[in-house]
Amino acid sequence: VISNLSDYHLSEVEKLALANGLKFSLPPSKLNCGSYLANFEVLFQNLSKSGFRGNDEDEVYLKETLSEIAYSSYFNFNMSRRSLLNIPRDQYLALKNLSKNEDIIITCPDKGSGIVILNREDYIRKMEEIVSDTTKFKICPEQDLFQISRKIERKVRTALLNLLKKPGHVTEEEYKRLYPNGSHIGVLYGLPKVHKINVPTRPICSMVGTSTYELGKYLTDIIKPAASSSLGTDL
Repeated sequence: VISNLSDYHLSEVEKLALANGLKFSLPPSKLNCGSYLANFEVLFQNLSKSGFRGNDEDEVYLKETLSEIAYSSYFNFNMSRRSLLNIPRDQYLALKNLSKNEDIIITCPDKGSGIVILNREDYIRKMEEIVSDTTKFKICPEQDLFQISRKIERKVRTALLNLLKKPGHVTEEEYKRLYPNGSHIGVLYGLPKVHKINVPTRPICSMVGTSTYELGKYLTDIIKPAASSSLGTDL
């Protein structure tokens, strides 16, 4: 279902292209070699932290195998990328044009599935109204977001070391997984409530990549078995 609440008129081709849903993805036109290969390095590090690598011989074999897969898949993609298009070309061009339209926001509804198209100005205005509520938000004038993130990261690292690792509440592997590095602050965005009058916006703060994200997932796994949906505490 496509709910077009913007002033932009969708063509039939654009409707067909959007009907694939927000989870539909186009193959990239090209791959950045450094970024692509770095993903395999991250995969190797994550597998190592999880204890998957085994002994020294297994670790060498795993690293060589991942390296071979990384380079072969990178070069194979570049050789065949023109034949990887997964939708008709007119729909592909329609999606490319929509992605360049700076007057609209394409998102999902607050509840259910589908696609919602909003005027960018309306979206920004509603988000500004939400963050202007001083009972819920506080303005931090002229602060360095990078320094704020590093400060929070240091506090989380200290707490992990003193409250979890040293007392023996987590293993070495768990400590490495929870240890934040290169994190950033949360990102606030809004989802339109299309089932309500005037389509209000529900604010959501994404914590993915923040200093406490992995710790939150870790605690969720511990608390979840004890949570009861009948008490409204289902996680």
